Amino acid sequence: MEKKTRTTSQKPASEPILYDRKGAAAVMGISIRSLDYLIADKRIRTVRKGKKVMILRSEVARWAGSNDYKPLTPRKKPKLEAKPKPTDAIEITIPGITFGAMPPRQTAIPCR
Repeated sequence: MEKKTRTTSQKPASEPILYDRKGAAAVMGISIRSLDYLIADKRIRTVRKGKKVMILRSEVARWAGSNDYKPLTPRKKPKLEAKPKPTDAIEITIPGITFGAMPPRQTAIPCR
């Protein structure tokens, strides 16, 4: 008896159309954080599928072919101005009770 062999039609391995962040970073040879910086700076376009952030294969190829020499650093947050601390003492007078001079935001102790 002859054994019949099955022939399976295997498709050649092709690259995916969309990469997740981890896969795109691996293909690009950079860290996920560096990829996040590129996405935040809008140097790499993304597509959202539900909650997942996906990167097109063509976008990875575009980035690889570009002469992009800008450093991969996070955006600098604007510095907030420090509020000046009041150092002047204030005196509170309530009829019948006198409080001595005290700095602001400190608990008052009545003087007798």
